[in-house]
Amino acid sequence: MLLYVVRRLGSAVLLLLALLTAVFFIARLAPGDPIDRFGAADLDAADRAAVRHNLGLDRPLAAQYWQWLRGVTRGDFGRSLSRHQPVSAMLAEAVPRTLLLTGIAYVLHFALAVASGVWLARNRGRRRERVATVAGLVLYSLPAFWLGQLLVLVFSRALGWLPASGVAAVGAAWLPWPQRVLDVARHLVLPLCVIGVAPVLGTARFVRNGVLEALGQDYVLAARARGLPERAVIWRHALRNGLLPVVTIAGLNLAFLLNGAVVTEVVFAWPGLGRLTVEAIFARDYPVIMGTTALAGALTLLGNLLADVLYGVADPRVRLASEADR
Repeated sequence: MLLYVVRRLGSAVLLLLALLTAVFFIARLAPGDPIDRFGAADLDAADRAAVRHNLGLDRPLAAQYWQWLRGVTRGDFGRSLSRHQPVSAMLAEAVPRTLLLTGIAYVLHFALAVASGVWLARNRGRRRERVATVAGLVLYSLPAFWLGQLLVLVFSRALGWLPASGVAAVGAAWLPWPQRVLDVARHLVLPLCVIGVAPVLGTARFVRNGVLEALGQDYVLAARARGLPERAVIWRHALRNGLLPVVTIAGLNLAFLLNGAVVTEVVFAWPGLGRLTVEAIFARDYPVIMGTTALAGALTLLGNLLADVLYGVADPRVRLASEADR
């Protein structure tokens, strides 16, 4: 098992390096110039050359890449071209907010998916299952930016129940901590509905199919023959084996949530990693783009690696296969 994890970790590092290399050169070859934000129309050729030299943009791309890569190995992602701040400090401020949003969305998504998948399996072929499936597919297919704006119009503008944007209300820092927690929770509701609740059916269908397949196995028939109630048969016996396919997509869902967080954070003005990335792209802030890409890529690959390890723990056949490769 250890050899299997080491191999997966090595391939993840190589894949992350390939991703960062591609993003580095694509970002600099894309149309646009970070010098434009300095009022390029008012700068002559000498001033533009001086600004470019001060920012290190006049060096060959290969030299810029090597310098950036050497800095990353020391934990230095450079300085932002637009905010004149260390990129590491900007990431340290944005990442906890994104992890708060995506972490809660991740747990909420799988909890609802497991419960929904079991419910769909127990109601297989009934009208209520078909209605729930159609409703879930409609919700799953809605674009995140459109659904987010719709929720803001209904629950923030029309009803006034929930805040429309931000991570906390103005002056929330002066409130007692229970009220601060409640205020952050109210700001989390709408973003969680977009990235955590809306796509539940996609995972619930895997749970449903896995549970239905497990219900036809001999050990389930034996459990029923012993007189166990149907609830115990499903939750204790069928669900554990039915969740094996879901473990495989657990890492993929982390990437899905991170991608969804980019759009969601922009719609709800959530000051996290996704919004920082979008602002950096429009400002052609190359160091920030590379920093956010590196973190997002590392989290995605870490999620995939975690899914592989969990699958090996849940299915002994994976461990046996890895030991046979030694």
